[in-house]
Amino acid sequence: MKERDLIKRSINRNMPNIDEVRNSCIAQNAGISNSKSNTRGGLGKKRHVSAVVFVVAILVAAAVLSNVLPSASTYLSDGKPVGIDDTIDRTNKDVPPSDRMESVYFNQMTDEPMSDSKLYFDPEKTYEEMLTLEQVWKYLGRDIRPKHLPNGMNAATAQSDEPHYRMIYHNDGSVAWDQFHFIYSESFEGYDPLHKTLRITVSKTTVQSDVLYVWSEDMNESKINGTEMKIGARKMSFGPYTDHQPAGYYDLFIAEFGFRGVDYQVVGENLSKEEFIDTLSSMVE
Repeated sequence: MKERDLIKRSINRNMPNIDEVRNSCIAQNAGISNSKSNTRGGLGKKRHVSAVVFVVAILVAAAVLSNVLPSASTYLSDGKPVGIDDTIDRTNKDVPPSDRMESVYFNQMTDEPMSDSKLYFDPEKTYEEMLTLEQVWKYLGRDIRPKHLPNGMNAATAQSDEPHYRMIYHNDGSVAWDQFHFIYSESFEGYDPLHKTLRITVSKTTVQSDVLYVWSEDMNESKINGTEMKIGARKMSFGPYTDHQPAGYYDLFIAEFGFRGVDYQVVGENLSKEEFIDTLSSMVE
């Protein structure tokens, strides 16, 4: 086999058997060594063949790795290369494609969420106002609601123009508290832990929640449409409990990020990864 043919075949995805390449190169090297071992020209050829063997070895290794390692465009992983269960099936026409996802990682959150005490604002030093939805959009600079929601999900309230969004100010007029909540669900009739729900909290200062989600120190950052964000996942138990054992578990996803001057916390329950990511993508377009 000619050296040029060896190189061409080594970079082909249908590459030859590695042992075949190695043995052929050894045979050529041995033949040259026996015939030219005592001449300067023979030494030059030996060096030439050795260089070819080295190049072929590198190309073969690169071809092998290209078949084994995931590509740079792989996304939707749990802090490891993507698996079959993590891929998005785009055959469903109701799920729009998110073509601008650079990388998405669902970090496993093993610690239980913790309750956080509510903030207290001294009524002698602060005052509150109730804003309409239009006033909220004016304060935030835009309508922050997602452009896409999973099928069958609706807003918890009519989100009318009634002033029911609370803001708290210091007496000097500066903002003390500006948390705005938007809740969506597939049903609001009774409690069902397996209903799909989505809770969005936004703020121009910082999101403050009654529940603290514990992020690991070695988590992977995600990026969707150029926006960096933290995305976590964990199983949540629900009752009734028998001998301290839950009736079952549901999936909880959480994302935290900043976008155009507004901080977001998005919590999804019983959504698929596809639904959660497509909803996030529609919020950072």
